[in-house]
Amino acid sequence: MKGKRQPAWWTLYLWCAVGMVLLFGEHFMPVSAGWHKLLEVLVVLCLFGVTAIWLRCNAAALEAEARDRERRAAAAGVRRNVPLTPIQSYYLDVMDQQQGREDATWVYTPHERARFSEHK
Repeated sequence: MKGKRQPAWWTLYLWCAVGMVLLFGEHFMPVSAGWHKLLEVLVVLCLFGVTAIWLRCNAAALEAEARDRERRAAAAGVRRNVPLTPIQSYYLDVMDQQQGREDATWVYTPHERARFSEHK
């Protein structure tokens, strides 16, 4: 069984470098202005295409990476530093109750927790 698959960032960086070299080299080609524009558009379209292919090939690894990052943040008990509106606080509390967590205090700031407990 393979180990954890990670996105192949180096290939994306390599293609970006190739694109920059092609755009730089195109500038010095002895062709008319119309051909310069056409070559620039072709290089940019190819770079977009390569990026789309790279995203498709690495989608599973990118999703796994995002899930791992969310899991680590939740396990570390990341506290919010931006106050929630009362509606947002209520929504999070209802979601906690639906998932069987009666007191998920790590979600709220102390100010929000005090304000929300007044409404119960």
